[in-house]
Amino acid sequence: MRTRVAQVFTILAIISVSVYGDVSPQTIPDTKQRLIGTWESQREADGFRQLKYITATHFIWVIYDVERRNPVGTAGGTWVLRDDTYEEQIEYASEGWAHLRGKTIGLKSSVKGDTWTVTGTLDTGFKIDETWKRQKAKP
Repeated sequence: MRTRVAQVFTILAIISVSVYGDVSPQTIPDTKQRLIGTWESQREADGFRQLKYITATHFIWVIYDVERRNPVGTAGGTWVLRDDTYEEQIEYASEGWAHLRGKTIGLKSSVKGDTWTVTGTLDTGFKIDETWKRQKAKP
């Protein structure tokens, strides 16, 4: 009897891993899949560029000085999409952005083609209204 129970638990464990353990693109909902990739902020900032890299589970953004090729700010962590709310759990940030560490930021999210818009207000009252363009691989 114990052998039979062990076999059943083993089969259930294999099914669980095969159903829930896969984060390949085929298992990611379309709404979430549309966010995966490299995004560039469309905010005007002379001499600086901001990129955000999103995987199925994590994100990181970096702001860097284009001329010096020197990062001036970065943060990253995990993210989820709940309906039309993009939520970041910030696990780490560079010194200038240390106030974000450990915070959860939820923003309204909309993707149309290669344009991603996020809007909302942080707990400090700071308003966010950002537009990002998907960056495509160069041939």
